[in-house]
Amino acid sequence: VFDGNGHTISNFKNDVTVAPNGMFAYIDGGTVKNLTVDNAYLKTTNTKKSTSFSGVIAGYAGANSQILGCTVLNSEIVGVIHTGGIVGKSNLSTISDCVVSDTRIANLDDETIQGKCEVDNTYAIFTAGGIVGWSQDSNIKNCINYGTVVLNVKKINSGATYSLLSAGGIVGQIYQAKTAASGVTECINHGSVFGTTSLEQRMTVGGIVGRFRTGASGKIESSYNLSTAITASSQHIGNAGQLVGFINNNTTATVKNCMSVAH
Repeated sequence: VFDGNGHTISNFKNDVTVAPNGMFAYIDGGTVKNLTVDNAYLKTTNTKKSTSFSGVIAGYAGANSQILGCTVLNSEIVGVIHTGGIVGKSNLSTISDCVVSDTRIANLDDETIQGKCEVDNTYAIFTAGGIVGWSQDSNIKNCINYGTVVLNVKKINSGATYSLLSAGGIVGQIYQAKTAASGVTECINHGSVFGTTSLEQRMTVGGIVGRFRTGASGKIESSYNLSTAITASSQHIGNAGQLVGFINNNTTATVKNCMSVAH
């Protein structure tokens, strides 16, 4: 357990080619709580590794990890594959009572970046989220994002025939949310979310979640989007939703007691 006890770490800089990238690169079953990070700058330029996950608190949060009561202020994080204001990629973990404010969460929009090929190497992935970039069987609860999320994709793997490009005010993409607690509960997004690609690929953007991927059965409950700047543009299809950008087929996502309120 790392207990920040309400203290603030300021001016943390980490411009690296290794990944995951974060104040804590990799958390596996541990807890980080009661920590504020102010004026941080994190940048990942690793385009080769499938572990190019970037988050100000943690690049990757693995099974049974907890990030509780953490705050990110006045910061910028530039990642590659999965990028989040708190966590880049979360798997079977809990992120609760966290806040991101006056922070820019973005991907490295370089034409040499190709994204991640998974499974059969036929598709590429990019995600960005105000709290979490990619969430798998995780519980994101009572978190608030005031940051700006920007996903700009210029190139994918030459062998990829399909891509998953998604950005969200709270979570970029939810995948395999199979447990009852998985998903987003009691979260609020105030931040702008922009997704754009110059490719003939689908871009999905949501005020709360950018995309529920095929097979997910997670939830969004009692959550609110208070930003009107939710936009998606693509040479193919751009899906922008005030709550969710896109829900794949074979997905049993539940959206309950949620609201989007225009300013």
